[in-house]
Amino acid sequence: MRRRLERLSAVEVLESVHTFEAAVDRCARARIDVVVAVFDAKTVPARELAGAASIRTRFPATRVVMALGNPHRLCQSLGARPDGLLAAAAPALEVADVVGTAAAGHLAVGRSLRDAFFRACAPAGEAAESPLDELTPRELQIIAGGARGLTSREIAKELHLAINTVDKALTVIYRKLRARNRTEACLIAARRGLLP
Repeated sequence: MRRRLERLSAVEVLESVHTFEAAVDRCARARIDVVVAVFDAKTVPARELAGAASIRTRFPATRVVMALGNPHRLCQSLGARPDGLLAAAAPALEVADVVGTAAAGHLAVGRSLRDAFFRACAPAGEAAESPLDELTPRELQIIAGGARGLTSREIAKELHLAINTVDKALTVIYRKLRARNRTEACLIAARRGLLP
């Protein structure tokens, strides 16, 4: 993970530490924008989850991104309320996207974990809050593409639409769902049972 981060021009890797206690100590000594915690084990130990939560509590400006070696432990990692989630083996561009989005203060889920994330966070049968929140069939197709990790360009190609049409539809979807970004809109849509 460190090598992938070091290849990114917009990222400065200060140091690698092996415990959350060391990460908390590092955050106390200098302002850290993003802490990337890599969990290669089959489980995410409770102590490590508490460490991630501690960083979020003690240093509100520092974002915590969790890189999971086992995507089946995604639900377990949500207890720490991370700002970003990605697979430990994610490619450099996905890592850059998640770290950048988390650094900007938005929830970021790597493309390789999105399906598992939406399944994990989608309680059955939550209804729309009002008739104004209902999505049109086309908007449902667009948000479903977003939930599968497709870019606006890929959604446009799949649905035979212009990219601007997809982007404008996403803006309407965000408003209807009261979401700030694509990931949040997909999560809300999944919770409401709007995704196939």
